Amino acid sequence: MRIKQLTKEVYDLIAAGEVVLGPVSVVKELVENSLDAGATRIIVEIAEGGITRIRVSDNGSGIMPEDIELAFAPHATSKLSSAEDLTHIETLGFRGEALASIAAVSSVTMVTRAVGAGSGIRAESKGGSPLRFEPAGADAGTDVAVEQLFFNIPARKKSLGDVRSEGRKVIEYISKASVCREDVAFRMISDGALVFSTLGNGDRFASIAAVYGSKAAENLVPLSAAGPDMRLEGYISGVTGLRRNRKGQHFFVNERPVTNSAVESAVSRAYREFAEPGRFPVVFLFLHVDPDTVDVNVHPAKSEVSFFEPENVERFVSETILAVLLSGKTIPKLKKYNTGTSDSAFKLSSLEYNSSAGDSFQTTSGGTGEKVDLVDINDLLSMGKSSTNSSNIHYGKVFQHVDVVDHKILQSPIQKSQNPAGTGLGFSENTDLHYEKTLKIQDLSVIASVFATYIIATDGVTVFFIDQHAAHERINFERFREDFFKGEAALQVLLTPYMFTPPATLNDLSKYLDFYQKLGYEIDEFGENTWAARTFPAFISHEEGEAFLLESLEAIDSEGGFDPAELNQAALERIMMRACKASVKANRELSAKETDALLKALAKCDNPYTCPHGRPVFVKMTKDDIERLFKRA
Repeated sequence: MRIKQLTKEVYDLIAAGEVVLGPVSVVKELVENSLDAGATRIIVEIAEGGITRIRVSDNGSGIMPEDIELAFAPHATSKLSSAEDLTHIETLGFRGEALASIAAVSSVTMVTRAVGAGSGIRAESKGGSPLRFEPAGADAGTDVAVEQLFFNIPARKKSLGDVRSEGRKVIEYISKASVCREDVAFRMISDGALVFSTLGNGDRFASIAAVYGSKAAENLVPLSAAGPDMRLEGYISGVTGLRRNRKGQHFFVNERPVTNSAVESAVSRAYREFAEPGRFPVVFLFLHVDPDTVDVNVHPAKSEVSFFEPENVERFVSETILAVLLSGKTIPKLKKYNTGTSDSAFKLSSLEYNSSAGDSFQTTSGGTGEKVDLVDINDLLSMGKSSTNSSNIHYGKVFQHVDVVDHKILQSPIQKSQNPAGTGLGFSENTDLHYEKTLKIQDLSVIASVFATYIIATDGVTVFFIDQHAAHERINFERFREDFFKGEAALQVLLTPYMFTPPATLNDLSKYLDFYQKLGYEIDEFGENTWAARTFPAFISHEEGEAFLLESLEAIDSEGGFDPAELNQAALERIMMRACKASVKANRELSAKETDALLKALAKCDNPYTCPHGRPVFVKMTKDDIERLFKRA
């Protein structure tokens, strides 16, 4: 076959196929043009999912009459002038193919008036035909109507989804654009019905509530951090905002909604101990970086970006999120719950525990379950991290009035983690993280213990319900982790060695003996397939020591074993999390001294707010919440 040059009609269709994948592609290109034109008000209307009609109108700068024909030409843009500009892109659209490609596969009518121009111009084109012009009355800005999408490419039109799915894609994109640009008022209309609108007054939280609903927004807390070469703002959820998928995670880079593996990994890393297995947080993260450090042209639709130093971005985002989670701002609040019955007067706000997600969690109702005799918690908890001689946990009259300002971010830099094991994250020297712990556990006054499971305490303004067993699990987990990384576990010698048999599928237990010694277990082989533990960790009871040992062996087996020399921290923590869960028992009435010791130890934890699996240790009710229940406010 001889080589020949394609006709304009053919290569226009090919170019259109690269730019216009469906209605959402058209909307995205037109909205990006509106934003780049400085619009502060954008209205998006679609009919039948955008397949029949799309209209995007704005109050931007408009197009000069002499530039209109060029705007519909391929390879034409006002946003680039040289190859060097590709390495420093600050606009949203920049390919110069939007209008040309859209017009090639649809019928387009554009009415525009440039700021300062005396009148407007109407331009029409169908299937790439020559433009037809006529004067038109118009306000400053641009109004583009796109109809009969893919009328001249039947195969492409058949490949579109149904009206509902195509419309959903458009709404999802406009939703992201609306919260990304809180300074722009958006209106989204579908088949004549208003889907949502934002005020464009600069209030990002209000935009999130308007687009995603007040229920989703009420579980979010703000975050903000500035590093030497990047800045992060946004909102994240605590345990009350977890979902069963990642659809609630929204990432933006330099005001562009994107996907990026480094940012997604950073979120997962920060929430490793704050989210139950199979549950994911809702986040709105807005990252600002130097345009020279990010490539936005790695995907045809510019929906993905690539950072030149992704490890720095991941660390910065993860540290910022973790700082907020460790500040106590995400402690869940108890809210009034109208069930129509007299049962369960309260619930965790928006918290939907999934019994199939992860291991089951033992709960009690009234403390009527079987009693379990544990060694004195006061003695156990005093063996770990160093503590002061006098207790700061107060008993007695606790209903004094204390004036505090709740729900405010304290403007003090968070201290860098001193735990060598920690969570694997260290705060960067030049990272400005404006958070400190808002809950001082050591200053709480204990009121009571109920259901042999929960401690009730207050700081004078807020009442906290503390799950003593989740707290104990957190304490055990962090002590095991600390002892392992320090290699200095305190031991208790057993009068009678504990004999056990490892799982049949776990071959060669001998290679894990050093691993267990770092945790406080001295183990040797006793006989055929029988082993003897001569010591247990000093800070747990004999029963807990047995449970942790057996469950950790099962966890190692489920991991497929590991090379102790190459044990990564994530696998280690999964083993410890599972084993700690087995070692903590419910239905245990604590004495005042035991409660005191438990809270003192909890206050020294790196993360006192959740158990290792992400379930809450604390829930709270403020004085205002209680007064509203009694209709006093």
